[in-house]
Amino acid sequence: MQILGLFQNDSDMLQLEILDLSGRKINSVEIENFTRNANQAGFVLTNHGTAPGIYFYRLIAENRVLQSGKIVIAPK
Repeated sequence: MQILGLFQNDSDMLQLEILDLSGRKINSVEIENFTRNANQAGFVLTNHGTAPGIYFYRLIAENRVLQSGKIVIAPK
């Protein structure tokens, strides 16, 4: 799995939640090493044990949802 996030953030730690299509959280990953440029930050996340499929995600910092959407995790 690879996810590239681009968002505005001042926090030092992020949490990425992966949810199935019914909204049930199936994976959660803490992200500490991400890049910053001006008022934006980004990261690339590689496989963290989530099976291929269609999912929703939430990017959270300091108990606030920064970004959410739909992702497709393709087989290797």
